[in-house]
Amino acid sequence: MENVENPYVTSAAEDSAVNRSLFIRRTYMHVAGAILAFALLEAYFIQSGIANVIALALSKNYLIFMGVVIAGGFLTSFLAVKQSRPMQYAGLALQVVFYAAIFSVLIPYALAYDPKALQSAVLVTGGLTVGLTAIVFGTRKDFSFLGSIITMGFWILIALGLGSFIFKYELSTLLFAGLGACLAAGAILYSTSNILRNYPTDMHVGAAVSLFGSIMTLFWYILQLFLNRD
Repeated sequence: MENVENPYVTSAAEDSAVNRSLFIRRTYMHVAGAILAFALLEAYFIQSGIANVIALALSKNYLIFMGVVIAGGFLTSFLAVKQSRPMQYAGLALQVVFYAAIFSVLIPYALAYDPKALQSAVLVTGGLTVGLTAIVFGTRKDFSFLGSIITMGFWILIALGLGSFIFKYELSTLLFAGLGACLAAGAILYSTSNILRNYPTDMHVGAAVSLFGSIMTLFWYILQLFLNRD
């Protein structure tokens, strides 16, 4: 997620305490709304059978799956930094649909074979998100230095996955998911810090897109860890 910089607006860090508080509240309300929308849409996908169709299409070929992941990530990030509020909402809505589609590969499997893994992943993801957010708000530390590290780390994970698919070598799922979870946790630190320091207080929707994406990425890897813990 790139920094949002505009010489004509004031960032949340520089704005008044009242505006900053309102910005933070609106951001997290939109994140909560996006999570609820994701849960409802995923439930609809599963009950209607759409999840099975999506899972079959995405799981047939790792290249297709990664292409969808990369394209979806770039498009939602592009829309999130637009000054137009409707474009930001479009990015958030698209992101909800995108993650609901991606999780159609994992959640139906978890519900069928290991529901406790899904419950545990939800609790751990929620707990980590709260804890990481508290670190940023409590320390006021600038975590912008994590941006390049996280980006490089995720590209390395993608390269490892592609290498495993192309050259047919064994890749430890636990190690892969563990590294992904660490990077996603760092992304939450980075996104939260970036939102406070660089986003203007009228871009709470775009801020929610950035934070929601980081949380869902963490959930993806945490769920994989629980599903493969044995």
